[in-house]
Amino acid sequence: MVDGLNFKDFVAFLSAFSSKATVLQKIGIIFKVYDSDGNGKVTYSDLIEVLRDLTGSFMSEKQREVFSLLHMSKCVLSSLLITAL
Repeated sequence: MVDGLNFKDFVAFLSAFSSKATVLQKIGIIFKVYDSDGNGKVTYSDLIEVLRDLTGSFMSEKQREVFSLLHMSKCVLSSLLITAL
């Protein structure tokens, strides 16, 4: 994950929380948060990195196991989002 944002990126991030932002704009910002390496895909490594950023070193072994199972079953975040829409 990035260590910081410049002003322009910060304002763009906050604009996603505006009532005027479209659903696609909101999804785009959320996707960028989870796509920590910026390669256009949310991978298992991206998810683990975001979880570590959010939880510090307090991720339990059971949580790691769940994400390992998701990774092994090839669950893709984008397919989940499309199904939810």
